[in-house]
Amino acid sequence: MSLLSNLKLMSQYNQWMNQKIYQVAQQLGDNKIKQDQGAFFGSLFGTLNHIYQGYFILKRDAICFRLNWHLRCA
Repeated sequence: MSLLSNLKLMSQYNQWMNQKIYQVAQQLGDNKIKQDQGAFFGSLFGTLNHIYQGYFILKRDAICFRLNWHLRCA
C-alpha cells in the first residue's frame, strides 16, 4: 500500500471513529461523559478534549506551514 493510500485509509478510519464517539456523547448526560472510565484519557470528555486539541494543533501547524511561519509558530 502506498503512503498516500495508507494516509487516506487512516483518515477515513479516524472520521468513522470520531463519528461514533460523537454519537455516543450525544446520548449520554454530562455526568456520564465526565465519569472516569479507566480509559487512556480517563473519561469520554477527556477523549473528546484530546481529539479537539489534536485538531487544533494540526490546524495551527498547517496554517503556519502554509504561511511559512514555522519559525514563529514553534
